[in-house]
Amino acid sequence: MNIILLAAGKDEKSHNDYPKFLTEIFSKTLLEHQLDFLLKLKNPNINLIVNQYDCHKFHLKEIVKKINESINVIEIRDQTKGALFSSLMCVDNLIFKDELLIMNCNEYVDLNFNNFIESCRDNNSDAQIVSFKSIHPRYSYLKEDKNGMIEEIYFNKPPSKDACTGLVWIKNTNNFFLNSEKLVLKKSNYPGAIYFNDILNEFILSGSIVKPYKIKSDHYFPLKSDEHLSNLQLNFKEKL
Repeated sequence: MNIILLAAGKDEKSHNDYPKFLTEIFSKTLLEHQLDFLLKLKNPNINLIVNQYDCHKFHLKEIVKKINESINVIEIRDQTKGALFSSLMCVDNLIFKDELLIMNCNEYVDLNFNNFIESCRDNNSDAQIVSFKSIHPRYSYLKEDKNGMIEEIYFNKPPSKDACTGLVWIKNTNNFFLNSEKLVLKKSNYPGAIYFNDILNEFILSGSIVKPYKIKSDHYFPLKSDEHLSNLQLNFKEKL
């Protein structure tokens, strides 16, 4: 399984200037906790996308290799035009016939990854995005049809209370890149970033089946504030 971990965004810093994914929770960084779950998947091909400045300043390659030697660390020299472009930076490391899992390092989704992936495989879909209940304008939102398929994903404009996390499963990596290519060509004359709601909307336009994987709101931790971090620490403490 191909896995892309996104950690190169401009909002990845915590208040102490370290990347948020290096925040320590019970003597382990958030990145370690995330990788612990992902490394339990069958044949994970993990690619961590990081900012070059952070990579050198915090010795991220050395840190990650101490967690697991097989993890690829890809440095991005400059800020890209959104999460989609960052994901495309690891194209040479991916197996195109395999599944693809994409997630953000600056958030934590409390779920069983094996159960999530098995559900995606059994749900007759080409892509799924984890969603939760919210009305905050920082998120993207999805609109479902009567059959539970996503009709469209909206940025900052909620047609429902179903907000999107950054955790996305895609059945076939090759389809991800084919749709990404079409989207980039469409957007080439327009300024601004391209986000994952754009690529999933491209899937929908191409006739692919895209569905939500719904979780409880208290199982999602966006890490946008100290309060979010405190809630995540409490979540881990309750499981000890």
